[in-house]
Amino acid sequence: MKNNTGLLEDNRSEKKKERDFLHEELNFGSGAEWLSRTEAKKSESKYYKENQKSTSSCAGHTGTLMLTVNNYLETANEERRLSRAFFYRKRVNYPNEGMYGYDVGNIGVKFGTCRDELLPTPATERAINAVKITKEMEEDAKVFRALKYIFLNKPTIFQLKNIANSNKAIGISIFATTKEWSKEFPEMEDVNLERKNANIHHLVTVLPNSGYEYRGKKYVIIQDSAWFGGLNIRHISEDWVNSRVRYGLYFIDLPNPTPSKEKSISFRYNFYRHLKVGDRGADVVKLQEALKELGFFTYKDCTGYFGGITMKAVIDFQEYYANEVLKFFGLIKGTGYVGRTTINKLHKLMD
Repeated sequence: MKNNTGLLEDNRSEKKKERDFLHEELNFGSGAEWLSRTEAKKSESKYYKENQKSTSSCAGHTGTLMLTVNNYLETANEERRLSRAFFYRKRVNYPNEGMYGYDVGNIGVKFGTCRDELLPTPATERAINAVKITKEMEEDAKVFRALKYIFLNKPTIFQLKNIANSNKAIGISIFATTKEWSKEFPEMEDVNLERKNANIHHLVTVLPNSGYEYRGKKYVIIQDSAWFGGLNIRHISEDWVNSRVRYGLYFIDLPNPTPSKEKSISFRYNFYRHLKVGDRGADVVKLQEALKELGFFTYKDCTGYFGGITMKAVIDFQEYYANEVLKFFGLIKGTGYVGRTTINKLHKLMD
């Protein structure tokens, strides 16, 4: 069936996909609170109502809105909009229609997007493809780049709420039938619907501060740039997220690591097991706390989940102390695996 919005099936190798999923931190500490329905609905009018019109640029619109939020721009203000045309024009699939979901993260980090006043978005696919990117646009776009994007594999509504209610916009991949999706509160006609039988494959944006609980049910509010059923806003439930959301991604600006001059850890803790991506537990919390004191772990919360942010912090630590951690193995680059030599160095810094 025709892809109605332009979201393309991920064409990368399984190895590359797995590497991308390592960027996720699934547990966000105690997490943000659920809002009331009244509080959450304020997000519906705060952001400019994007419209992809007769283009296949749903992912481009989502990525642009995510960068807009990341740069603290309120898109309800026409004069502070970012260009969807620049973002979509940078797609790896150019000049063919549509975008890959993973490309959204790559473009946001590598290129960013310029201000809308430099490149307003044309109404048709052909017109967008005819756009000429200038040096001025390229330089302007760098201002609005993100430092990093985080990939979420089959996120739960709790993860979406925790991220959104921390003032972040999230792009999520959904599939549905037209009848299901053309409602403000989508309902599944067939909970066992397979992706191949869905005629909508779409990237939409979970709006910041939109996770709410109402009459015992949990929802997040999304913006839909394709306006199915004439609707730009939808409220999707926990059941919908569990069945119809495949992945998500969002932008985050983590500061660069600044190793502590003191080079010491203020507490004592014995690490008894080797740690790696995917591990959870109190020892992961202690690892994050130690790396935070040393200046390598720059995320605000010590979550107890070993995801991509923790892996990057471990790699930075290993490379900083390469002579003691890596040299024994003949390595120059850190591995992100907390093994014997990494643990020994952490223990020494606690003395």
